[in-house]
Amino acid sequence: MKKVHYFDIFGVLAAIGGTIGYLKAGSTVSLLAGLGAGLVLILSSRLESRRPLLATSIQWVTTLLL
Repeated sequence: MKKVHYFDIFGVLAAIGGTIGYLKAGSTVSLLAGLGAGLVLILSSRLESRRPLLATSIQWVTTLLL
C-alpha cells in the first residue's frame, strides 16, 4: 500500500489559498505566505523518508504558524 503524504495536500491547499487571497484582495502578503508555506510543507513531506523527526517538526511548526 502506498503511503499518503498528507502534508503534500496541505501544501497545495496553502498555495491555493494564498493565490485566492491575492486574486480576490490583491494581497501580495497572502500570495507570498501561501506559496512559501505550501513549498515548505511539500518539501518537508519529501524529507520524511530520510529525516522523519526533522520533517515532522518543520511540518507542524509551519502548520501552527498558519
